[in-house]
Amino acid sequence: MRNVLGLMAATILLLPAAAMSQSTLLVSPSEVPWVESRSRPGSKHAVLEGNPSMPGTFMLLAKLPANYEVAPHYHAATERGVVIAGGIYVGMGTSGDRAKVKHLPAGSVFVFPSLTPHYYFTTEETMLQIVSTGPFNIIPAQAP
Repeated sequence: MRNVLGLMAATILLLPAAAMSQSTLLVSPSEVPWVESRSRPGSKHAVLEGNPSMPGTFMLLAKLPANYEVAPHYHAATERGVVIAGGIYVGMGTSGDRAKVKHLPAGSVFVFPSLTPHYYFTTEETMLQIVSTGPFNIIPAQAP
């Protein structure tokens, strides 16, 4: 129960107060509208609030399979997230070096400021909650 309450508190803290919806949103796990991701083949996502392609705050869930890897990239807007299940290994910068990552297990929180290169991989199925501002783009980061 403490873990659930901790995740709920982290989720509330991640949503900027001015951008919170004025509509009630109640979604049980069986109601999550999962779709195959076009930008991240092999993964699924579910937009729960807002629209990542439009200006404004959005919230989505991302489901990543085991052994999934995302190359160094960055976003124009700050990305905030919670690891809901599983875990990710996150590295900062453009190297993609697996020796320089930090493991974030379920219950962990991350914030990547705008224009900050990062990369990650999984070793198990993982679910993330992401909150950011659209339009949200994934921009490949090149090593110097």
